[in-house]
Amino acid sequence: MKIRLLSVVLAVLLVFPGAAFAEIYEWPELKAAFSECTIEMLYSIKTLLDTEIASREDKDKEVVVPVGEYIVGDDIPAGVYTVTTGDHYTSIEIFDNEKRVQDFDFMDAGTIGKLTLKNGQRVVIEYQSVTFSTYKGLSF
Repeated sequence: MKIRLLSVVLAVLLVFPGAAFAEIYEWPELKAAFSECTIEMLYSIKTLLDTEIASREDKDKEVVVPVGEYIVGDDIPAGVYTVTTGDHYTSIEIFDNEKRVQDFDFMDAGTIGKLTLKNGQRVVIEYQSVTFSTYKGLSF
């Protein structure tokens, strides 16, 4: 029953995201469905929503990507990003066919000014979430 309700909720959210979130507190069924979810299920829903938001054509998008492993092309769209970290230790690794091709370690807040991700690469984020935003160049 929960899975079926969550499937319907996710379908509605993906088809009508603006309307769905604007009305979330007026939908007791939706609020009840989320309250019955485990933390793991909520993170899965958040990842699905973040992926959908990132795939939109908005030029000024910004997505918080939680700690985890992601496949470019499946979880994160291929593209060029600016990545910012919080003020605690963070590690970001990029793998191509199980070979690490890039490694970033931040002791404090930091930025990767231009990170190019290609389909099939694996991105591993450890210790805290990071924010991916669409790369805008040097803003001339």
